[in-house]
Amino acid sequence: MMNFRRLLLSAALVSGLYTIAPSAIAQSENWCQIAIQSHANNLGLATIEAYDLCLETEGLPESGRGMVFHQRGEAKRELGDYEGGIEDFNMALPLVPQPEKTYAARGLTYLTAGDYEQAIDDLSIAIDYAPEDWVNWYIQGLANEAAGNTRAALIGYSSALRFGPENASIMLRRANVRGELGDYKGAIADHSRVLAIDPDDASAYNGRAWNRFMAEIELEEALVDAERAVELSPEDFNSVDTVAHLLSSLGRPDESLVWFQKASDLGGEILITWYQEELAAKGYYDGAVDGLMNASTLVALEACVREDCRLLADANP
Repeated sequence: MMNFRRLLLSAALVSGLYTIAPSAIAQSENWCQIAIQSHANNLGLATIEAYDLCLETEGLPESGRGMVFHQRGEAKRELGDYEGGIEDFNMALPLVPQPEKTYAARGLTYLTAGDYEQAIDDLSIAIDYAPEDWVNWYIQGLANEAAGNTRAALIGYSSALRFGPENASIMLRRANVRGELGDYKGAIADHSRVLAIDPDDASAYNGRAWNRFMAEIELEEALVDAERAVELSPEDFNSVDTVAHLLSSLGRPDESLVWFQKASDLGGEILITWYQEELAAKGYYDGAVDGLMNASTLVALEACVREDCRLLADANP
């Protein structure tokens, strides 16, 4: 099973976009340099206070003020103050020499705050300014994936890979959206590329196994991949669930049921609820959807597995 329900967003890609040049700062108390050092050392609220004092420095040029607003916005986002960060980016935009960087940073802030449409809009502007900046394509891909714009996410990830380095994280994200779009062979190819970079990537083994299951090809090889994923990450219920699905498809229902129980133990209420929803949709279960692996759920699961119902193959995560 692919973990489409959880999308982890990284704020690390757009950091340190500007460095305030000492020549842009007056010769009085150099709060701007203190702010830079404080930010580099992750000193939290002390960084914000130093940027506040930096902005009070006499003689700071407008472009320098824009850079300080930008950097303070970055610091606020890192502290979880998304509204404050966006306000600072708004103040920075008319002043900074490279507005695409501030649009990108504000877009990332909207993304981490959960405002996906605003994030997409800001990243589109940043891409218009700098169409070959792979980071902006990647972040926009994340925003589109989070917003359910799967084809647009695919374009973003593919563009990031075209303009940027061979990046396993981006390949994994592209594999996910390719799988959602039914391009299982494309997803398998991306997972294989990830494994060429990192032969111990459990997510890539599990992803390649799940997409082979979805495509109904190379099931024995898929089982080897899924078992390797479990070996590398034994507490990940997704990989355990993939093993269960593959054993069912390979005509080994008794073993499959054991692995479904293991997956349920690891995944708990969230996964069991998903099982109950899909068992009900397939006509095997008419009990309460309560996230409990009760007797009626077990009976329904066994009937499903013995008929190889491909329990989560049609699920809408």
